[in-house]
Amino acid sequence: MCLREKNFPEKTAYAFLEDMKENFLEKISIQDYKEAIPNGLNARFRDTIKSRMEYYRKNPEDIDKLSLLRKTLNESKNEILRTDDILSERSEKLNLIVNKAEEMKTESRSYYDWVFYFFFNFLISYLLFILSFILIFIF
Repeated sequence: MCLREKNFPEKTAYAFLEDMKENFLEKISIQDYKEAIPNGLNARFRDTIKSRMEYYRKNPEDIDKLSLLRKTLNESKNEILRTDDILSERSEKLNLIVNKAEEMKTESRSYYDWVFYFFFNFLISYLLFILSFILIFIF
């Protein structure tokens, strides 16, 4: 919860709360949070609260820049994640194409061997037939 004066910008108050949440999660472990008694973490977090309150009170114009920077960073992160997903899909498709090409290469080699085997057997059979025909008419 955050109380603000009426003339204090609402955006700045929300930015302060977001900043406090991030700082709290960085400095206090979940285990400490669960085991803490009410107001038991004040001593560990008091200095951070004071310094951040002072910063937000003295630099309200920086808050818009900071929120714009965070927004830009989040958009960039989302774009990178989308690009990563697209690249992963393309990688999977390329792997499928490579595998299919390997299968086709194996099948074509098998077909070539099969054709060569039958052609060679046909040629030998044909030559034996001609040779036997010649031998029959000569003798």
